[in-house]
Formats: sequence, structure tokens, C-alpha cells
Amino acid sequence: MAEALINAEPDNYPEILSDAAIQIAEALMAHGLDESAAGEIADAAAERMRTHWAGQLVYIPSGQQYEIGLRDAQILGEFNGRNHSQLARKYGLNITYIYRIVKRRIAEERDRRQGNLI
Repeated sequence: MAEALINAEPDNYPEILSDAAIQIAEALMAHGLDESAAGEIADAAAERMRTHWAGQLVYIPSGQQYEIGLRDAQILGEFNGRNHSQLARKYGLNITYIYRIVKRRIAEERDRRQGNLI
């Protein structure tokens, strides 16, 4: 497990950075990197965060809007013009909200493609 790679850190190493290194190493291993390389990269990333952000108060948002955006993009990708009810059941939303999501995402995509034509 990745925790063994990080345990070589001194006892006074910041806990949040140690945990960040563990999370990074596990993500790298999930993508096929071997444990040793994942640990080295994760440790280097944690050290870069420590030296770059030293002394700063760093807030990590929950990313709720990001997750909603991903969900809405997925809904639009699965939308076929006739499956509002199916998408509502799948995502635990009401049909009206599915209509709103589809309408908004199509408008956003159109605006992105057209840019500022005026």
C-alpha cells in the first residue's frame, strides 16, 4: 500500500502533506504505475506543495459545482431526445429539471461554438 512509501517521512512532517502524498501515490498506482515510482512522484509532489504554498492557508473546496457540471455533461451525452424520464430516474432528478439541464447545456455549447459573433 502507498502508506508504506510515505512512512519514511520524519514524524514532524505535516500530516496534510503526508496524506496528500498517500492519495497521489494511490491514484498513480491505480493508473498502472509501480509502487516505487508512484511513491517517489507522490513524495516529490507533496514537497513541491510544501515549498510552494508554505505558510499559506489553503482551502480545498468540495467541488460540488464541478461535480454537477460533470453530471450535467453526462446527462446531455446520454440524451437522445426521447429519454427524459429514463435520465430523471437514473440521476434521481425530476423530468422538469432534466429538460432544464438539456436546454441550458445545449445553449452553452452553442454559445461556446459561436463565440461572440457581434
